[in-house]
Amino acid sequence: MTEKELNEVYSTGNIVPAEAARASHAQSINAQRITMEMNTKFHTPEELNALFSELTGKTVTDISIFPPFYTDYGRNITVGHRVFLNSGVCMQDQGGITIGDGTLIGHHVVLATLNHNPDPARRHELYGSPITIGKNVWIGSNATILSGVTIGDGAIVAAGAVVTKDVEARTVVGGVPAKLLKILREYDQEEGNASGASAAEQIGQTGPAGGDDIVAKQIACEMLLRGMQDDYIHAATGVPLAVIRELRSQISD
Repeated sequence: MTEKELNEVYSTGNIVPAEAARASHAQSINAQRITMEMNTKFHTPEELNALFSELTGKTVTDISIFPPFYTDYGRNITVGHRVFLNSGVCMQDQGGITIGDGTLIGHHVVLATLNHNPDPARRHELYGSPITIGKNVWIGSNATILSGVTIGDGAIVAAGAVVTKDVEARTVVGGVPAKLLKILREYDQEEGNASGASAAEQIGQTGPAGGDDIVAKQIACEMLLRGMQDDYIHAATGVPLAVIRELRSQISD
């Protein structure tokens, strides 16, 4: 079984065949060797990038790593440019982990792409699903991201959160399990300052937004958090009532 085939098998969400589990064991040993080298002596940033490239099989030159760093496979990690990994980050990456440009990952964050069968008689069986993290995401210390989760660009995951569901772009989630806490305002890319209008003010300036527009959904979420009624939110944003009700259930979970 090739590495590509192995990675695809682990990322399907189906039971991982015993053959695949055995095939991944050799790479797990290799990951132990490389992470031991990373974690037990001083390395320059350039050396750490080289070791990470060897670990993942993909060349990186501009990520920042504060060891120790842990992974039990390594060959299904893909990172963008200027990614920061603080000390103690742990990636269980058999199911696939993708991290976008500029993302910051705090101390002792766990990214876990595997689940076990809930049936005690079959508990040894594994299921894998990928974790996808967008650009410029900030994941706080001791957060856990579970298999199958996608985190949108610019989102923030609060320290200690356990993320079991997808996170929309430019939102803040926290808690166990994580739920929506806040919608982030637009920021000026050069100045680093919040750009003017709140979500409610955006409605007044632009009129009702399209129901499939991610900005419209974010505005709807903010209005839900402010206690506004579904019918009013629908009229103001154009987001379908069914979507608004789903957003409300996610917020209240």
